[in-house]
Amino acid sequence: MELTDGADSADESAKAWWSFVDSKQFWKWLLIGGILLNVFTAFSSELGVDTHAHLAEDDEGSLVWGHTRPIDHSASDPTYAPAGGEWDLSLAPSSLGEIGVRGLAIALTLLLIGLGGVAYGMFSGGNGRRAAALIAIYPTFVFSTGRAYAEPTIAMF
Repeated sequence: MELTDGADSADESAKAWWSFVDSKQFWKWLLIGGILLNVFTAFSSELGVDTHAHLAEDDEGSLVWGHTRPIDHSASDPTYAPAGGEWDLSLAPSSLGEIGVRGLAIALTLLLIGLGGVAYGMFSGGNGRRAAALIAIYPTFVFSTGRAYAEPTIAMF
């Protein structure tokens, strides 16, 4: 009889340990913490190399310090590159400046968090806050927000 009581109490303690996950307060605070983490990361991290290069290029796509590919100097020349009708998505328009790019990165990440929460909440019976919180703390999006990379923008599509 004692062995059964021990197993029941172990199950009850395991259930009690995970009970906070079902609380709406937990997910609300996790979402707030994730948003604050993204904002802190965006303003405390250095911009990524790609973002820095996009900010430094002039209107013709040339960089002040010269070519970035030492083997083929013409590879960095936009007129030399073959045009295949592709479009170039840049999260870092050079007209915004560094603070503008950081603000744009935060805005796009917040848009992704909101869209994820709304889309998941419509189809899952109220779990949108959980989905938004998980998106907010997802390491790839936190890192890309700090470096002002385009991962959150790509994830929206």
